[in-house]
Amino acid sequence: MKKIFIIALSVVALAVSSCADFLNTSPQGSPTAGTFFQNDDQAVSFAKGLYERYSGEWLYGRNIMWEQIAANDFVLGRTYADRFSGALMTITGDEGSIAEIYNGCYTQMANAQWGIQKLEAKKAAQGSLSAIETRTLGEAYFFRALYHWAIASRHGLGTLGVPFKPWEEYENGYNNEILPQQPSVVDNYLYILADLKKAEELLPWNGSVPATYEPGDRGRAHKVSAIGYQAKVWAYMATWKSVCAERGLEPWKEVEAVVNRLENEFGSGLNESFTQLWSSEFADFWNKECIFSITSSGGTSGQGGSEFPGVILENQGWGYFNGWGQFKASYDIVAEMEKDNWETDEDGNPIRNERLAKSVWQYGDYMVFFGDPRLYWSATDAESCLAVKKYYDAFKHKDPIANGYVNSSGNWPTTRINFHLLRFADLMLLRAEACLNLYGSDKYGDIAKIHKRSTGADLKGAADWAALYHERRCELAFEMTGHLEDLKRWAVSDKNGVLGTLALEELLKHPDVYHAQLSPMYGLLTDKEGNYFDNDGDGQMDAGQLYVKVDFDGETPNLGKEYSYTGADGEPQKVKFDGVDELGNGLVGGKPVAYYGARNNPGAELVVGPYQDYNNPRPAWNDNLIAIPYPTAEITKAGGLYKQVPR
Repeated sequence: MKKIFIIALSVVALAVSSCADFLNTSPQGSPTAGTFFQNDDQAVSFAKGLYERYSGEWLYGRNIMWEQIAANDFVLGRTYADRFSGALMTITGDEGSIAEIYNGCYTQMANAQWGIQKLEAKKAAQGSLSAIETRTLGEAYFFRALYHWAIASRHGLGTLGVPFKPWEEYENGYNNEILPQQPSVVDNYLYILADLKKAEELLPWNGSVPATYEPGDRGRAHKVSAIGYQAKVWAYMATWKSVCAERGLEPWKEVEAVVNRLENEFGSGLNESFTQLWSSEFADFWNKECIFSITSSGGTSGQGGSEFPGVILENQGWGYFNGWGQFKASYDIVAEMEKDNWETDEDGNPIRNERLAKSVWQYGDYMVFFGDPRLYWSATDAESCLAVKKYYDAFKHKDPIANGYVNSSGNWPTTRINFHLLRFADLMLLRAEACLNLYGSDKYGDIAKIHKRSTGADLKGAADWAALYHERRCELAFEMTGHLEDLKRWAVSDKNGVLGTLALEELLKHPDVYHAQLSPMYGLLTDKEGNYFDNDGDGQMDAGQLYVKVDFDGETPNLGKEYSYTGADGEPQKVKFDGVDELGNGLVGGKPVAYYGARNNPGAELVVGPYQDYNNPRPAWNDNLIAIPYPTAEITKAGGLYKQVPR
């Protein structure tokens, strides 16, 4: 095969700093220091680089989520014309974020390949490795699998795989060749499974995360992590029925078996509380539902985990913190979650179920932000009137930066959270999907169990295909588990079935959002000194109609001043008051003067309507749309060795 020039990585770059770009397609590297892995400290340093890159902005810190707006749970919170191709499913592969993920994953696969090669050679020469080196070898296999998975699951087709070849398959070691493109993504999945099984053998597990790792090491991959991802890979492999049938593979049976192993042999299960899964307290992190996560300590000045909680926070954070406001929730996901409301208040109004209440901020919701009470509203950038709440918890604390809950750098807005990349609820729903395929029923009651845990109510109807779609969408909303990938694989594998129909309906629809109408202003009620009321004693400040307040000089109201406010027509108004009530509201003829607001008004009337930033129709579905095209430069540099994903 064609040889091309590469740039060698230094060991320091491999271990802790950003890796250089490679000149070859599917970049591979060969660090120059032949004496690395002489002690456990070097092994730990090597593994650190694999973890840091995985949580970086270019992958699971943010960029992979740009693609998810092609599903209808997210909308762009700010106007990014260069991201519209993701929303419209017209990605070319040349978008900056796509190319960055592609090149970054291959670079990190190369780093893992190098570590595997070195540690396996040391093991062969010595007969054994230290416990730390054995764990590091397991981590190298694990991350080679995960970076490979990020490419294969997004770029692969049943009839066209992605470039990959393990270095150990080269007779004399990797020789800087352009990696061969596998004939089918099923071939890639089999390589990924092989790596995960090796990781399973090498990684530790002593019954729980706390029993396996000391506090400083919690967040590392372990045996359960490697097994859990095997179920995920088998489920995605099942998309390509004819290829699997030709090779005698039965993916859904494998999914069932793997999830059963986790439950019966390793004690995996649902956490008792859905809300607790997203807690900012370390004591809540390591429950039996966590399979693999990006763990953030919160208040660190450098990389402190995934930045996504700050990326989705209100742009500029209402003046407290540099939130980026780049993703907002859609009305579509709220409407889907509202189907699970089962209680009403004393006035007969629906009470939001726990999953909806924890997942989405809606106008008028009481919140505590940086220790201060407020009601939710959003006046920045694209209009949605909704926000993702799932990852919010760290921002509620008083002085969260000083107390270590939120990163001091608004340019890397990480928080203290166990940012789940894979949890057992996801795997239970994959087992339910397997059983519906294999037996026509949810054999283990997984759909009903998850619904009950997360909403507090029994499943209303049958645990059928529609219920599976609903639970996967609602339970895993805004998580990096790949809702878009669910829709795509269902559109391919279940063309005329319930899942395929629901998937295509969502894929071809533009999302709706709320639009705020000019309405009387609503907010937290205070007296003339600015003290909040909590007359009902529920621990939350009372909210209600707001009126124009008068300035006081001590106890004397300033009635000679002309006050400005927004009137019912939305235009600026001015008024002089002839009196004041006990709350400090100005009076004209004995009546307070209401002012009006729209997007800055947490009590604004909301009207459902189309999201307005991208309105072009999405293309008619064809099965090739399941895969993202490769960056054009990679096809060019391969000199005819690679085939582009057809459109």
